[in-house]
Amino acid sequence: MHSRMANATDQEGISDPNPESPEIGRITFGGELISEVAYWVEDGDHLFRSTEFDVYAADPDRATAIGKFIDNVDDLGIALAAWTDQDLATGDDMDACVTLLRRMTAAYRAVSAELTELQAEQERHIIQVNLPRRRRRGAHTRGGYERSPLASSLKRQPV
Repeated sequence: MHSRMANATDQEGISDPNPESPEIGRITFGGELISEVAYWVEDGDHLFRSTEFDVYAADPDRATAIGKFIDNVDDLGIALAAWTDQDLATGDDMDACVTLLRRMTAAYRAVSAELTELQAEQERHIIQVNLPRRRRRGAHTRGGYERSPLASSLKRQPV
């Protein structure tokens, strides 16, 4: 998981964001926007709250909190889809469901493409490692023929 916040570095002398003055940012997955968020630290937990949906996550480890947030967004999308199927969703719920579906689909496609490329790269590497290199004729850097000094002392025997 990568987000701009996850890649941010803490600077000495700058206090962590707090509930009174949260940091505004975004959480991404596979380079795709999942949600705009407010971020702060409270009682040792990193908290992320969506500014678009009713989703939040907290954990002492920031990367884990981001992962939980993405899981919670995914769960919300599944719940909204179920409410829509049961005719329980409001218009706002349906709009949120469509937005989440589009964003999560884009994220999953991006991650799937990245994983497919990594797998293909690993397979190419395995093939390169396991197959001997082929040499073209005459491509030897020090190729040639040298007569053995012993060859002149050996006489051919008639067959």
